[in-house]
Amino acid sequence: MKTPLPILVLALALLLVSCGSGLRSGDQSDDAGAIALSLEPGNRPIASFSLILAIGPLSHPTGPIVWVNWPRSDFLRVRKPDFGDVHGDNGYVYLFHLRPGTYSIGAFHLRGCNDLNSTAEPIFPLPVTIRPGRVVYIGSYVAYLLDPNISKKCDSRPAKFKIVLSDRSRRDIEILKRLFPQERWDNISIELPYPAAANQPMVVTH
Repeated sequence: MKTPLPILVLALALLLVSCGSGLRSGDQSDDAGAIALSLEPGNRPIASFSLILAIGPLSHPTGPIVWVNWPRSDFLRVRKPDFGDVHGDNGYVYLFHLRPGTYSIGAFHLRGCNDLNSTAEPIFPLPVTIRPGRVVYIGSYVAYLLDPNISKKCDSRPAKFKIVLSDRSRRDIEILKRLFPQERWDNISIELPYPAAANQPMVVTH
């Protein structure tokens, strides 16, 4: 039996929201808030990595689970990066609308060149507060592979990595304003998750 077209379209839309497409997505109610952030790889070869956000523990969440994925794709097509550097690394900015409340960054997931997956929780809680009618910028998250030889050969070991948070709001907010001009950018605050320290590892796998 063929799937009715409206159901198929709805399923695709839900998939894009859950996979962190970077589109203006999620809760569109009047009291909704939004988070803004960016993801990028710090070295090669990283196939993909994700930031996972939820209300409550990931094992028993009491609210939506949001996957923010690098690289970003729209309708299963990888988009051109939003920014890059002289080393060839590239990243994306993201904007998600969510109902107000206290969320937390529950885990980071990375896939290396060996196609094996690694998932790690932050070494301390990373709360994120969604405020009604406001955009909250929560930082730039960069993934680094820890094995110095992994770029020379791929083996059967899961990827070991670290995640470093930094404040790149000047760069990221300018890009977000260009991509989402309809947003109220006079209502934005910069709130990196406490107690994360800028430019210090938040996650280190062993």
